[in-house]
Amino acid sequence: FQPYDMESLRASFVGMAYTILIFAFLSSLALLYALTLLARHEVLEREHQVMELREIYYEGLKREQNQVHTLRHDLRNHLSVLQGLLERGEEEKAQDYLQELAQSPALCGVKRLCENEVANVVLSCKLEIMQRKGMTADFAVFLPAQTGISDIDLCSLLGNALDNAIEGAEQAEDKRITLRIRTDKGMLMLRLNNALGAETLENDQFVTTKPDKRKHGFGLPGMREIAQHYGGYLEANAHNGSFELVVCLPYVKVNES
Repeated sequence: FQPYDMESLRASFVGMAYTILIFAFLSSLALLYALTLLARHEVLEREHQVMELREIYYEGLKREQNQVHTLRHDLRNHLSVLQGLLERGEEEKAQDYLQELAQSPALCGVKRLCENEVANVVLSCKLEIMQRKGMTADFAVFLPAQTGISDIDLCSLLGNALDNAIEGAEQAEDKRITLRIRTDKGMLMLRLNNALGAETLENDQFVTTKPDKRKHGFGLPGMREIAQHYGGYLEANAHNGSFELVVCLPYVKVNES
């Protein structure tokens, strides 16, 4: 009976081997499917970031065009007012009127905060939001036109950082937001400070106190991912009722033609 037992054992091993191979094959297919879904998700996320960047640009351009259109539409009325003031000899009032007119956003355009166009667009949009909310912006931004960072990543980094700061400062007594950005010794450094109002710290992650937390995640993981992608780091700390964000990225100067 021993040869028969060995043959049965051999057949059993062969059956187990086929079973393992089939299982490994199916597991490989499942893993490949999961990786495909993950890659597709990353592509969709990237496309969403591109759409957000374009939306910021388009909204900024649309706002400026509306302001210019309104100014042109009302230009005849402005000239009539000025002519009337001068005819009545009210030079001082005419001068005040001209000064007020010169401060029109349509004439001022987007505020130039640095040489980088993406940073200017994002910061200008956030400044307008801050002004509407009665906040004080203490910005000192020194960024060249080319940073070596993609426009999408730079837009996401600045946009998320300031969105967090605005939400926090909106609920705090101190509504000042301080932003410092500069390049020095091969590093691009960002430091942002604001008072804590709506944020809480849970498991080393800042979360919003708003009811629907799914729509208000503060974006710190995404910002940290951007920093790590460029070989840098991000630190977020809360102390004495204030929030501090520090981002450092390796900076390679790009020669502009």
